[in-house]
Amino acid sequence: MTARFIISSFIMFLVIFPMKSQTVPKEQVEQLKRLGRTNDHIEKVYKGEIIKLLFGKFEYGGSFDGVVFRTQNGKVILARLSPIFGTDIKPYLVLNETVEMTIIGDELLLEEMIYKDDYIKKLEKELKGPIQGLGNIKRLTSSNGTFELGKIDKEYVNDLYGSPMTTVINVNVLDRKKLDKNKGMLILENGDTLVLAIDSKDDEPLNSKKISYLKFEKGGENGRYYKGKSTYKLYHGEINSHDILIYTPFAFNSSLLETLKVKPVEFVSDDSGLVTGIEAKSKKYGLQVYSFNSKDARKISQSFNVKDGDSLNFHFSVLGKNYHLKAIERNENELILTSRFETRTEEDYIQQNEPIEGTVNKIFYAKKNVKSSFRGLLMNDSIYVKVNSSMAISIAKLIKEGKPVKIEGWKRKELDSEINMLGYTIFIPSKITVNGKTFTTKVNLTRSL
Repeated sequence: MTARFIISSFIMFLVIFPMKSQTVPKEQVEQLKRLGRTNDHIEKVYKGEIIKLLFGKFEYGGSFDGVVFRTQNGKVILARLSPIFGTDIKPYLVLNETVEMTIIGDELLLEEMIYKDDYIKKLEKELKGPIQGLGNIKRLTSSNGTFELGKIDKEYVNDLYGSPMTTVINVNVLDRKKLDKNKGMLILENGDTLVLAIDSKDDEPLNSKKISYLKFEKGGENGRYYKGKSTYKLYHGEINSHDILIYTPFAFNSSLLETLKVKPVEFVSDDSGLVTGIEAKSKKYGLQVYSFNSKDARKISQSFNVKDGDSLNFHFSVLGKNYHLKAIERNENELILTSRFETRTEEDYIQQNEPIEGTVNKIFYAKKNVKSSFRGLLMNDSIYVKVNSSMAISIAKLIKEGKPVKIEGWKRKELDSEINMLGYTIFIPSKITVNGKTFTTKVNLTRSL
């Protein structure tokens, strides 16, 4: 299980970056198969020197994920390690002295790589010689002692992306430079250094006097050993013409925030009636909805009068066609909002097993005219039922306006931090009965539906 996780992490490392072509070389496919097929992997023990520490593909401030190792007979091996063991192995990492390393991997790949991507070729150019083998570190013995790969705690892995996100606004830029035609660096007054992927058409962030951004805190508690704890790679919304990834996968990373002067118009709610956004006007985007976590609604309403006509500065991230508000500013007043949209909501609901019966008044669809995309329905003009995807697929053809339904499940509490604009009672059902048939689903209240 441990080896499988490490291999899968390594495969993920190889494939999450966009490719310049839709055609995947057969050698790359074969190499990925051999990396993933762990049942026939072998172990080899080598003596030699660590000649380079690897910090992922972000050379300025990435997390440790392996070494370049030269054996005593001159063979060079790329030996990887899941980043969550970075702080564990750090005390035993020594350069240019003889160490003993146990490496596990595919028998052929330990001797010779089948495929080398641009990252490997760049390493070879820096090292002025070829890298032959590819594997994963299992054990390292140096003058500082021995590192032994341990078991992975499931909860520990699940919490890898639980590090806090911090919103930073209006920080002075002390220095700026272009690293190459696709990357630039900003040195900030607060001690942070930002590395941005840039497009030749859009150098605006590099020319800004002040910068606002969302950063993924680099804490040691997640097991990672960072090359630069105050250096962050920032993304800002799309993939540019150079295939440089500037839209973070799954939003689990730091990102540039856009700052814009707007005139708020009104609060807007989602289908359930909870206020989750502000409609506002700007010269750049016209009339647009800027969304936020429902638990920020009350503090926004208490901090700024949305309808008083004053201009505000919005600091927000742009993800596709969605505008996610992270901070609001008026003169010297700043309001920092919840940085994450996925919130743990188990404590926000109470279980109610007494069936509620009623009639469907309205059905809400994620995509128009796609019945299986419905995610909610309104009962008795007062109860909003939020439906997960598995249950939606099961009952999509049966649910119609005017149909009698019966539900059991979880009722959302009335939270002081939220504004319920429509006054609906909000339910997440574990059971829905329609046409005399009862459909049951497992409800996970720690995820958004």
